[in-house]
Amino acid sequence: MPITRYLVIVIITLVIVIAAVSSFLFLKTTSFRSTTSDCIGATAGVPIVSKVQGSSFGQITKYTLPSPNRWPNAPYVDRDGSVWFGEWALPGLAHFFPWNGTLIEYQLSLSGVKTTQTSCGLQTSIWSVLRAGRYVWATLMDYNQIVALDTETAKFTVIKLPEGYESPYTLALSPQGSVWFTMISNKPALGEILKNMTLIIHPVVAGGYYIPSSIIFLNSTLAYYTAFSLSTYTGYLFNFNPSQDHNAIVPEKVGGINLTSPNSISYSNGTIWIAEHGPSDVVSYNLKSHAWSVYPTSLNNLTNTALPYFIVSSGEYAYFNEHYGNKIAVLQQRKLLLTEYSVSNPPAKNIQQIENVLTLALGNGTLWFTSVTSNYVAYLNLEGRPDFALSFDGPMNITIPASSNVTLKFTVTGNWSKPLNISFSDTENFTGATHLISFRPSTAHVPAGGGTFSFDVTIKVSKELKPGIYTAAVTVDDGLIYQSAYVIIKVI
Repeated sequence: MPITRYLVIVIITLVIVIAAVSSFLFLKTTSFRSTTSDCIGATAGVPIVSKVQGSSFGQITKYTLPSPNRWPNAPYVDRDGSVWFGEWALPGLAHFFPWNGTLIEYQLSLSGVKTTQTSCGLQTSIWSVLRAGRYVWATLMDYNQIVALDTETAKFTVIKLPEGYESPYTLALSPQGSVWFTMISNKPALGEILKNMTLIIHPVVAGGYYIPSSIIFLNSTLAYYTAFSLSTYTGYLFNFNPSQDHNAIVPEKVGGINLTSPNSISYSNGTIWIAEHGPSDVVSYNLKSHAWSVYPTSLNNLTNTALPYFIVSSGEYAYFNEHYGNKIAVLQQRKLLLTEYSVSNPPAKNIQQIENVLTLALGNGTLWFTSVTSNYVAYLNLEGRPDFALSFDGPMNITIPASSNVTLKFTVTGNWSKPLNISFSDTENFTGATHLISFRPSTAHVPAGGGTFSFDVTIKVSKELKPGIYTAAVTVDDGLIYQSAYVIIKVI
């Protein structure tokens, strides 16, 4: 499986929009076409105000945006619970008030076009949005610009990157209130915009030729970022002191694991979470024990990787999207449980039906996300619970000698109206597919019903498997909701 198909800036395949094209391309070199020839008809500087309605299934509520497709991306939840996001086709920023359905859209006047887009359809690509004081910031990746919307005047300030630096990607707010950003550029560097709109480029002067993709600040003297090689897509976690040198970044590589296209980073509860945009897994790093853990998604039946993209976290929970899996996932670290929700009902049956949920943001009891090709902003209600749950009451860490096996018991509780599928995945390889670790359940599926149902799974380790630590996921699903229990396997 060629890694180049799953680059960190891999996004929507044109086959989803134009059936004749089937390959994935770099965002910054891809020219997209709109699904419609209509123009939105907005005027720069004059906000568009409209009402949108929501519809729900399970714990997910979607709000369809006005036609033609706005190509929404990069949600940000404001303190009052309203949601900001970018609109690639307006182009500009949108502000949504879910309690009454009001949508306000602010159009940008673009200059310095580096794409071949027409005046209608897809205009630019916004990958990150955040609010700092009175300004809402956004990255215009293919215009090499950062823009700031003044919420009091509805006017934009445009900050252009200097020559040699390009493709601003993700944003982060420092403890001092300055706005930092990463760049998918040939020069390893981080950008910083001070409160007075002064732009500072911080070259990365050590740590190898790795391009920063996402950054977080733990405090004023400690920051972490993920970075990857543009040639091999191998990546690492780095840290640095943002107050040590006002110009150059002198990072320290956090060892212990090599990452593949690390795209997004988050921090909570003493743990750094990383989404790798390639393998079917997410990774955590414990700052106290310095231990790394790898958690596979459920096995993806649409293609050979679930393709996690962006990750956010709070407390013991990590939340991430699965671009190719067409799911939103919630991982509970303490109990080693994963719940995945299909973002479409009925669920996607093939890769052409995925809704391209690329980014997400955490709210108060909600997880917001956008679909660039299905034209909606939506949220997952985190206060609700699925109708059924999977649990494993045995030890979460087991040791299995090569050529040996062990039998474990799993229990489903709740109510399920149709039989539940049983599947398995692990961290043996890139895709999550099992190979040298085999899983044999005592039943082919969980019969429709309710209450409590238990089944055994015999796990066998091949003598050919290298000794080490592997994470396995035992999953039950009804097609819309996937419940997985993790088991940490030490092979000796």
